[in-house]
Amino acid sequence: MSVGKKSNLYANTDRHTRMAEHFLYAGISALLLATPHFYPQAWFLSLFALIPFLWRVVNVRFSESIILGALLAGSYCFVIASPVSWVLSANMVFKLLALSLLFAVYAATVNRIARHIGLNAIFIAVLWLPLEYTLNQIAFVDQILAFPQESSGLIMRVGTMFGMLMVSFVIMLTNLLILILIKEVMDALQSGAELHIERIGRPCSPADTPLSQEARYRFATPRAPPQN
Repeated sequence: MSVGKKSNLYANTDRHTRMAEHFLYAGISALLLATPHFYPQAWFLSLFALIPFLWRVVNVRFSESIILGALLAGSYCFVIASPVSWVLSANMVFKLLALSLLFAVYAATVNRIARHIGLNAIFIAVLWLPLEYTLNQIAFVDQILAFPQESSGLIMRVGTMFGMLMVSFVIMLTNLLILILIKEVMDALQSGAELHIERIGRPCSPADTPLSQEARYRFATPRAPPQN
């Protein structure tokens, strides 16, 4: 096998590996998003369901973020819809296309914001609102970020005062704040590990010598008087 063929093989293998990783991150988020729709008591999963997806989106190339959005849409539709609906209803194909397009645009926008502005939680959470509104109006997809609608607690009070989209904003903001916290902790741990490695590899200087060891060489030891 020639060198050119080997490099192409390695490039294809790396591409397939990255695609599998994209599918894993998107699939985990899709499963966490879909579970509360089947088990309403697990609504709290929505508070961190999109963290794997967002983590991947902000750490990949622009073209890969678009693929991630489409993968999340496809995985979500596959989990939330029964196989019979795919066969008997052509409307599901339209929903899948609309969901894929909107999530791809959202993922690409988040990727650009993270690259040029930073991980701005409020800005990215606000961008979620037109996405979910469009899905409700055009694709007729139910609320993606699930929450207990039968509850009379704080969530429903916020929804009653400001609308249900505000509840989605709060849930999305929680996802992003948790993501930022995880990123800060990992950056701190990584910087601490690099500092530790740098200190180990650095040659010992006089300033690093303990005072107890320096003292033995800074003071003259007693000697016997000279002999004639």
